[in-house]
Amino acid sequence: MVSEAVATGRVTIAGIGPGGSASLLTLAARDAIRDASLVIYAGVMISDEIRALATGTLLTGRHFDDEFIRQRVLDAVSSGAHVALLEPGDPALYSGEPGVFSSAARSAAWLRSLGIATTVVPGVSSLFALTARLGIAHATDEDAGRPLVVYAPGRDGPSVAAQRLELLCAIGAPIALFLAIERIDQIVAIARRHFGEHGRIIIGYRVGWDDERIVDSSLAEISARINAEEMRRHALVLIGPWSA
Repeated sequence: MVSEAVATGRVTIAGIGPGGSASLLTLAARDAIRDASLVIYAGVMISDEIRALATGTLLTGRHFDDEFIRQRVLDAVSSGAHVALLEPGDPALYSGEPGVFSSAARSAAWLRSLGIATTVVPGVSSLFALTARLGIAHATDEDAGRPLVVYAPGRDGPSVAAQRLELLCAIGAPIALFLAIERIDQIVAIARRHFGEHGRIIIGYRVGWDDERIVDSSLAEISARINAEEMRRHALVLIGPWSA
């Protein structure tokens, strides 16, 4: 348990979407950023436009870990402050950095175990921003029961990722891959075995940012096209039967 002083503060865990535009923030996330005395974002994919919304102290950077974040949160809420912990995209899809800082779910569980009032605010994932931009969906009226598969292969070793990708592709469902672009050759090779040379692959690079690029291609042609585009980070990969 924590002291009554700590309990007087509160925390909002808010998704900020792709991080490139305040227009993709929910109203709840925008309000949290503006209202909080302390805003923390453990990353660099946050635009000046979103940074400018903060009226309190703003801490951003890749160097944050759980110890750093938790201590600053406790210091702030102990004085009755409102803290906004920002997550990329939608924290319900995936969040946190293994071995560095916790997921939104674990952060919320930790805060609530201490009796700290905590709210989790959803965000507009780059997945939803990309599919909306292209006017596609993972299910139509005819196949509304089809599942959507979301996976981050970059969090697994190459052999484990390959095994899981084989299993996921075998389902035949639309797949959204985060933390995947660095393994595009492995992904394409596996996807071709299940969806064929003419299977569809979509890559969204820095979705929602000014330098956004989208490549919509066949699996047979994507390697040449992505080399030309020089996309190597901050990209989302869609494979499988996404609707036209």
